[in-house]
Amino acid sequence: MGSLLSQPMPASAPTPAAASATALQPVAAPPSILSYFFPTPNPSLSHDHLEPTLQDIRLVMRYLSRLGLPSELVESILDIADYHASCRRHISKRVEVCSTCEVGHVKNEEQPFSPPQTGEVRYQALRVGGALRNAKGKVWYLCSSPVGCTGTDIVEGRRTTQQQRHPPGGQDVAEQSEQEKGRLERQDVWLRKVVIETFSKDQGWSSGNPAHYGTYEGSYSWFEISLLRGAREVEGSRHTVQHNVHAGQYFKRHRNVLQPDHPTLALAQPGDQIVLWVRARYPGWKNLTNEAAITVFFSPYPPT
Repeated sequence: MGSLLSQPMPASAPTPAAASATALQPVAAPPSILSYFFPTPNPSLSHDHLEPTLQDIRLVMRYLSRLGLPSELVESILDIADYHASCRRHISKRVEVCSTCEVGHVKNEEQPFSPPQTGEVRYQALRVGGALRNAKGKVWYLCSSPVGCTGTDIVEGRRTTQQQRHPPGGQDVAEQSEQEKGRLERQDVWLRKVVIETFSKDQGWSSGNPAHYGTYEGSYSWFEISLLRGAREVEGSRHTVQHNVHAGQYFKRHRNVLQPDHPTLALAQPGDQIVLWVRARYPGWKNLTNEAAITVFFSPYPPT
């Protein structure tokens, strides 16, 4: 198995630092320059880029090279400093997924859960046979940005989705999609790690072994990840990342750090998206999810 570092966090959330703060985002991120031109249509969904950028990394590499350092040493220095670009997607939406339902339910709303990212993915992925079709006890909750995202890819993704629904001049949809995706695939980027954060609990009771209460044993409420490539799921990419506490009484934060040798990440390519699935199995089991985040770290050079 690949590297997976799970870091359970305290059940009690810290005092919010701002009105918009949440359990996984205690301090609201400042708006990016793009938000003034392309405002986020759903306040429950955020898209942030943390420093350094790919441009920053390439600039530092040039500076160090001019000092006479070989490229291998330059890359090692940046790796030791964990100097990698990153893109973070965060969603704050209370969703309840039960083992017998094909959709998630939103607290205090009559309508079933509709992921706010449907405009960012290919329309074919949402249709029968697509990678993002829900099933009983299996609902997709969040997608990362494409591996190698530089900040404008989400805007491009929305435009591509609209074109897929209304192709101009009868242009072939598949051909159009490949043209849009090519820009990302041509980028020389390598995936370095992925951080999966969740804030969730199960139904709070169980008819199972009482010795498992308060542990992760015998829990049938969990999260999975998979790779989305185009409109299809990459074969062999689906893996469990985190279970809820068995009969947990409180929402709990978990932070899982996936290294490049993780079986899902080992299959990833530039342009792929990581999908987070909310899961529940067997009658009575539920997964109550308040929020989640996916942060993708990448570099303009391969791992040493």
